[in-house]
Parts: sequence; structure tokens; C-alpha cells
Amino acid sequence: MSTNSSITIQKENGEFLSAYCHWDGDINGNGRILLNHYNDYDKALALISGGSMSSLGENINTEMPHSFEKPQKNVTVYYCRDRQESYEHTKPYNGLSYLDVLTHQEQEYNYLFANKRWYVCTRKTRKLLSTLIKKEDEKSSK
Repeated sequence: MSTNSSITIQKENGEFLSAYCHWDGDINGNGRILLNHYNDYDKALALISGGSMSSLGENINTEMPHSFEKPQKNVTVYYCRDRQESYEHTKPYNGLSYLDVLTHQEQEYNYLFANKRWYVCTRKTRKLLSTLIKKEDEKSSK
């Protein structure tokens, strides 16, 4: 079963750009990848600019052949680029507020990059992502 997520960035003009991701949206999946590999504005913006994703990887591009049917390990799989779906149908959603984004595409996990940090919002809570991951790590080490 998939765990859906939205990945959003607050743009420099204050608006929000958001993309859907179908697989592994929980904190230990997409949360860790975002925190470890897309932890600056330019990387997060480049990721979201590709539009809706089937799965998030540590990298956006690869020099090796990569497709929806034969994805490269640790490379993001986009619906448009890798599955040949229309960009118009899979392009990022542009919202005027984060509430607008959540209203439009609330998923099980909603990640937001703002103020140089990743946050995660579930249907019940919004917290700093690095804090949640640290708590998860402390639980698993006991």
C-alpha cells in the first residue's frame, strides 16, 4: 500500500509550490530523503519543478537510462518525464498560502520547506521534520 505525500516549498515571493508523491511518504521514507538530500532552497525547488512523482529518490537526474518501468536506484521517478504523462496534468500546484495547498492536496504526510527548514504536517500536527526524525531515532536505539 502506498503512503502519499505532498512536497511543498515556500517560494521567494511568498507563494507555495507543491508536488504530489505516491510512494513512501512517511517520515522514515520521504522525510529522511528530503532532510538529507534536498535541504536547501535550490534543490527543493528543482525537485518540485518536475511535478508529481511516483517515488522520491536521493537524486533528480541520472546519466544512465532511467524510466518508469526501469528506474535507476535512488533517482526520483516523475510521472511526466519517466512515464510520459502530460506535464499539464502533473505540474506542481501553485498556491497563495500553505492552507490553500493543504486544501487542494492534503495527503497523509505534507512536507514544507520554508525558512531554510523542512516541516511535516499530518492531518493532526505540524512539526519541524528534523525534530521528529531525531525522536524516531531515539526510540529505535532503545
